Amino acid sequence: MPEHTPEPALVSTAKDPDTILESVADKYPDRQTFALVSGGHDSTAAALAAINSPHVTVDAILYIDTGIGVPEAKRWVRAWAQTHDVPFRSVGAEYRRPIDEYHNLVANFGFPGPPSHEKMWINLKDKPLRGFIAAETDDPPVLITGIRKHESDRRAEIAPDSGISTTNQAVYVSPLIDFTDSEIADYREANAADLEVPAYREHDDDRGFNPVTEKLHTSGDCLCGAFGRRDELRELELFYPAVYDYLSTLEGHVVDSALQGRVDPRFALWAHGQDQDGYDTGVDHQQAGLNLCSACSNRADSSHTTEGPTLTHAEDRLHEELTSDASNECGDHLQAYCSHCQTLVDDPVEHRDECPSPPAGLYGNARTWRDIREIDHLESQYRGIWITEPDPTTAAYCPTETQHEWNPLSDDERIHPDTDSLAVCNTCGAYRLGTGATPVVPEYSAVPTTRWSEHDQPGTTDTDSPGDSPDADHPVPSLADFIEKPQTAQQNT
Repeated sequence: MPEHTPEPALVSTAKDPDTILESVADKYPDRQTFALVSGGHDSTAAALAAINSPHVTVDAILYIDTGIGVPEAKRWVRAWAQTHDVPFRSVGAEYRRPIDEYHNLVANFGFPGPPSHEKMWINLKDKPLRGFIAAETDDPPVLITGIRKHESDRRAEIAPDSGISTTNQAVYVSPLIDFTDSEIADYREANAADLEVPAYREHDDDRGFNPVTEKLHTSGDCLCGAFGRRDELRELELFYPAVYDYLSTLEGHVVDSALQGRVDPRFALWAHGQDQDGYDTGVDHQQAGLNLCSACSNRADSSHTTEGPTLTHAEDRLHEELTSDASNECGDHLQAYCSHCQTLVDDPVEHRDECPSPPAGLYGNARTWRDIREIDHLESQYRGIWITEPDPTTAAYCPTETQHEWNPLSDDERIHPDTDSLAVCNTCGAYRLGTGATPVVPEYSAVPTTRWSEHDQPGTTDTDSPGDSPDADHPVPSLADFIEKPQTAQQNT
């Protein structure tokens, strides 16, 4: 995380945005200037102050596309930039690695809670912004933000009085640093015509402000849920049902993984509010004197419990599992093999705590990764030998009529007695666990499950066959893919 260096306070900055902007122009002449606009009240007002200022020229409006924002927010920011004849730039997936995308993070770690707000900010906003700056600018640019000290007590302590802070990458400037909530409201009222997009007026007496902000009371550019409230799902279902359906579908994938022991059940729901989560990272209390996601911590909620009405189908299933005293009705469906300790697993959930940690150094930290494979009962029955599902990240699979290319693994005292002749297929990555009893197909109706492994992609969805996944490269869909191709994405709602 970049270290922000506050600059000395200016005289009489209190309510005059131009004082700060003039100082920046004098100190950093000829720097490219971009306004970071999420669509919220503060960032839009700060961008307008810069657009109207005689001291700076806004080269473009930057919208950080987190991949988990309400699409309408991005469309509105683009339209608002056009009303002021300012170029619009969306900064997102082109500057993120696939493993840093929200849906892939969630598939591997579960949903984030308050401790991982920093992790979400880094992956969804900071990395793309750094990538854009490196690719598009020569000198550190000036970035206009809507940060205000009156957002919270912590913000008042951290944000520099000057409204300016510098990093190695950029000069962050907040022209409205000292505005109170009432003063920002007055500023918006006085400049309402310039803060509107006329095309967004539904009626003559409407104002064309960002409809997402008007409905959800947040900019809507990031719905990672780290500081989210569970009941926000009701508002999303009412106003943006496609986004609600996506989060419900994503929950379905994660709940499936939780019930197989691949993700901690406490982190299987969006906006779970737990004070721990699967990312195992603490909140950086020095984060962002003038950084993005500055107001999120004000929205933190208490931990989710199994009490009260459920809000998604996935929550229904998780609720039933957590509150039921009955034995698991899936029976052999959850029978699995752990490649780390090389044992057959009866209860993948309990095994998460029993299994030794993976090799040190994996992704820089050996926290809770487990490569737990389900037994492929149909394949085992056909071959007459116990075989796990393939490696979900491999491009090649062994069709039923093709023999596996087995590579025997060295004898290891950790090998379970039932896993004689342990081997792995060089083509598809499936494990051969030995003959044992004649494999049989258990009496259950298999449900689609999210396959997982400790690789860049979270896995494929077991629908018809591994190779027939509707979207083999991204089986856990992104929000954009879900909305564009709902017929292939809605599998685990």
